Amino acid sequence: AGSRGRPVVMGGPFVTSVPDLFDAAGADYLVLGEGETVIPELIAHLEAHGARRRDGAALRFDGRSAKPDVTRTPLPRFDLLELDAYLSMSVQYSRGCPFLCEFCDIITLYGRRPRTKNPEQLIAELDLLYRLGWRGDVFVVDDNFIGNRPNVRKMLPGLLRWQEANGFPFEFFTEASIDLSGDEELMRMMVRCGFRTVFIGIETPDEESLNLTLKRQNTREPMTSSIARITGAGLRVTCGMILGFDGERAGAGDRIVRFLEETDIPTVTI
Repeated sequence: AGSRGRPVVMGGPFVTSVPDLFDAAGADYLVLGEGETVIPELIAHLEAHGARRRDGAALRFDGRSAKPDVTRTPLPRFDLLELDAYLSMSVQYSRGCPFLCEFCDIITLYGRRPRTKNPEQLIAELDLLYRLGWRGDVFVVDDNFIGNRPNVRKMLPGLLRWQEANGFPFEFFTEASIDLSGDEELMRMMVRCGFRTVFIGIETPDEESLNLTLKRQNTREPMTSSIARITGAGLRVTCGMILGFDGERAGAGDRIVRFLEETDIPTVTI
């Protein structure tokens, strides 16, 4: 870090999860936690003291214990981007997930009580992208888009009105838990709003591994049936799979391939 003689500031989920790794790499400043909490502290420090190279360990701004109110999150500076260098843009409506999957760091980083922006905030972000000339795919990067289902239900009608008023300039994709399959009304509304793809953490077709890792939301009914309902509603499913769970029976790769062929999932990350 700092090979060009400039102070180096590092933050984000990876740095927040393992800050000692980046301290050892030579970062001058570590920004830990969510930006709304710690970036103002960093800026105030730089304004008071200037940017300096480290003397010993990295200087840490640690907001990991805070869960900021995302209704106060400012508009992203999309105007600073070279839009034609991107395949998609990203917006965020919520943070956090109510589930307990033991291999996932989302609940450690962002908590189990999903926090959402106001519907007006999301529309303002889309308005900004639209005014800047963006057209096409927008990734709603929520950890679990339906983690706070009542608030999502309140937000979607306004999103639909905005899409209709602007000629549907955006197609959306997002991430959600598989229990989306049980809410036909919500799926219909998502499709009407322009959602085309949803990423689902399938992880494994092996129920014993799902139970071992507390991903019990994937065991409430056959996942093949859940995915069939989601695709039947008009949403393309992509998914993540994990190989190497503790106690995993031999042949897990073959079982994953059979599951993907049975469900017609076109894209999978391993």
